[in-house]
Amino acid sequence: MTLINGLIHQGRAYLWTDTALWDQKTGEQIGHGEKAISGTLWPWAAVHSGHFDASDPDKIRRRLAERPNLTGEGLLRDAIEVLRLEAAEGRLGRLLIAYPCSQYGARMFMVSNADLPFAKAYEPYETVEYMCSGNGEPWAAEFSGRDLTPDDMRRFIDLQIEHPADFVDGWSGKGIGGNILEIEVTGEGVESRVLRTVEGKVAQ
Repeated sequence: MTLINGLIHQGRAYLWTDTALWDQKTGEQIGHGEKAISGTLWPWAAVHSGHFDASDPDKIRRRLAERPNLTGEGLLRDAIEVLRLEAAEGRLGRLLIAYPCSQYGARMFMVSNADLPFAKAYEPYETVEYMCSGNGEPWAAEFSGRDLTPDDMRRFIDLQIEHPADFVDGWSGKGIGGNILEIEVTGEGVESRVLRTVEGKVAQ
């Protein structure tokens, strides 16, 4: 599992991810890599969760970053095209994307190349908060039914790390590792910071 969380708060978008890379067959941590992508022409950011090409771990990041666009609509279109390429090569993938908006301050969308419980494949789903695991779990009850803050999400992530979820590939255990990154997106730019480091281990 990759950490892939997001939040819109007071007109700013926040994304969170980790840097651990896992063998999809065994669940063994095999290295570290960048799962966050930032725009060069204007301030957008995305985080990726899913399979990666072991011979080219940066492929999906490069594919998305190499596609120039100047609008949110263009960015989402590019994301769909990149995820289709990934699917054609046999890899599942999700992108959580955030960009500034003159009306709302910021917007955030989830796009996946497989059906999700709340959205069909390749259909961008707009949301103001997203957590990759933990919703409905007893340990997450204190966060239910209220507007979260970035501090809330940081505490939620600590609990996600303590309570690993099952994985789409069938193995379970610790799946968040390396550096925990927080990416903040506003009209002024994209800032990234390391919140903490998590030691990884082989999944069970």
